[in-house]
Amino acid sequence: MKKLLVVLAMGMLLITGCTSTGKETVYECKGADMLGLPAKVTQTITTNGDKVSTQKIVTVLDIKALSDIAGLSTEETSKLMLDQVKAVHKDLEKIAGLEVAIETTDTSLTEINIIDYAKADLKKLQELQLIEGQGDKEAKFVSWEATKKTLESNGFTCSEGK
Repeated sequence: MKKLLVVLAMGMLLITGCTSTGKETVYECKGADMLGLPAKVTQTITTNGDKVSTQKIVTVLDIKALSDIAGLSTEETSKLMLDQVKAVHKDLEKIAGLEVAIETTDTSLTEINIIDYAKADLKKLQELQLIEGQGDKEAKFVSWEATKKTLESNGFTCSEGK
């Protein structure tokens, strides 16, 4: 489950070269039913030219639907998912530039990850396979065009936000 959450939340990023225009743009990318799981994911990505500066990933898991799939009660499913997400967050909380949070209700579990790439150790993120570089190259920054292409190939719809 750790690999699943990490890959879904952050592992889709690619690193490439860019030029900065000085103009900040915010994009919103939405997706659902990740790998067959009943979830809604919204990513709010702030860019400067092709360079991603921040990324907020909000994943909302439908506990009732997960319970039906797993054949468990909603209470058992909620506890199992919360325990697994907390275990992942325990490791992620140690990474500079990455904020993590969990919110729960009777019907959903919401995981929030915010990455500030100006503060993040890209080499560490790459070592943990949270981002990818081109080939064996060390990541210098996160490319919006590569990120968008990867997100859209995974069923996300991206549009310029507010």
